[in-house]
Amino acid sequence: MTSPATAQEGSVEKPRRNSFFWSRFFFLRILAIAFVGTFLSLGLQIHALIGPNGILPAKEFLQALARDQSILSCFLMAPSYLWVHAGELGLSALCWIGLGAAILLLFNVWPTMTLFTCWFSHLSFVTVAYIFSSFQSDSLLLEAAFLGLLIAPRGLLPGLGENNPPPRFGIWMLQWLLFRFAYGSGMAKLTHESGQWFDLNVMSHFYETIPFPSFLGFFAHHLPQLFHGAVALLILTAEIIAPFFLLFGQTSCMLGFFIWMFFQGWMLLTTNYFYLSLVAVGLGLFYLNDSLMNRLFRLDAPNVHLKLKRGFFEKLMRNGLLGFVFYLSFLSFLPTLKIPTEKIPSFLTVPAKSLQSFRLANRYRLFSQIPEIRKQMIFEGSGDDGKTWKEYVYAWSPQDLSRSLPWMGYHLPRLEWNLWFASQGSFQNHPFVFATAMKLLEGDEKTLGLFDGNPFSVAPPSRMRFPLYDYSFASWETWQEKGEWWQRKKSGDYAPALIRRGKDQYDLMLDQYQPTLDG
Repeated sequence: MTSPATAQEGSVEKPRRNSFFWSRFFFLRILAIAFVGTFLSLGLQIHALIGPNGILPAKEFLQALARDQSILSCFLMAPSYLWVHAGELGLSALCWIGLGAAILLLFNVWPTMTLFTCWFSHLSFVTVAYIFSSFQSDSLLLEAAFLGLLIAPRGLLPGLGENNPPPRFGIWMLQWLLFRFAYGSGMAKLTHESGQWFDLNVMSHFYETIPFPSFLGFFAHHLPQLFHGAVALLILTAEIIAPFFLLFGQTSCMLGFFIWMFFQGWMLLTTNYFYLSLVAVGLGLFYLNDSLMNRLFRLDAPNVHLKLKRGFFEKLMRNGLLGFVFYLSFLSFLPTLKIPTEKIPSFLTVPAKSLQSFRLANRYRLFSQIPEIRKQMIFEGSGDDGKTWKEYVYAWSPQDLSRSLPWMGYHLPRLEWNLWFASQGSFQNHPFVFATAMKLLEGDEKTLGLFDGNPFSVAPPSRMRFPLYDYSFASWETWQEKGEWWQRKKSGDYAPALIRRGKDQYDLMLDQYQPTLDG
């Protein structure tokens, strides 16, 4: 990395109100908060998920990937320093290194190095965690962090980076990311075959069918239908119309900022999409240049801007990287414009496919379809040959009808999130469900740590079944009278029951499998 450019004496300019010093500063702090939460959350679950004895061990994934592959090919397919050590120590080091760097970034210490460390530490997890990192929040955080790295001020304690203004190309790329994230999600809603978003009733079941409903979402659910329609209109306006305000003057940018922040504020309050909304808030700051920051929040841009003599190779490398990311992001945006990438010459798409695992550019399609019924699969174990069954209680997902709905904050329980996804589909497409069940039948302590207690504290069960329930919010009257937040009805079996015959020996009880119940 080149050393900071030195200011040339003389030639003092007037303050540049079209700069983005404050937006950059707060954006990097928001990324730091997101990474602090990410690595704290990973530390609570990474060993159970991808540890040597985890549900889907990273070590086995890397070993399978390395067969008949060169070192370069392996790294391109899975850029991760877990290649060095994928055991317990390596996983712990990943979390601690990332957390330490995130804390330093929060306090604006050497932001280029600390942000790079955060980005690559998280990438090291994401590329080997397979289904446990297949979330759009991970992709958005990684893409935003990489772009943040290219605009971050240099130096150990750079402050606002007065001598290192945010490059115009870098700011434009972050605005382009905001546009793709918003517009792509909005168009995915309007073009989905279900047509849910056209009648504006979709929010009437949104709050109860998302992966982790919140207690404020319960109250939002019981608001009048007219309010739900207004929120749906707000979302579509924020995603499809407001991004175009970036193309016009300061007044339109300020309006776009308020629309976007109101939307994300509502999501933060009523859902548990913490990371997604937090990074989206950070991107929304780039609606405001320093002039608008001063106008709205009385934040003055640096009073003196010196003409800097930038290194030619530094500018070439940075702009080259930004240009390459734009190329990748444009390719990822083509499906949103209904332009099939199959028609593009292969030599133009090879770089994008080769570097796909770095998640430098992603396609975003948030909430394109909202389930109308919340389906939730439950693990039930039996230690007496199926005479009695006990439920394994989720730590965060709905199960106990009277348990208050949590606000998870920084924590993202990745197993439960994937179990919610799996519950909406078939077990054949989600083999990790049986892998989890096998760990529970073995009495694995790390896997049990992902649940709220162990119903078989003396000895693990010998059988596991998977009843599937339809959950819905309780009525307002039921909540007031009984204190129940949920009501549920069994709809069938998610998968055939599993019997443990011995070590690594399991049988499926296909004769008792009822995918749906009559009536």
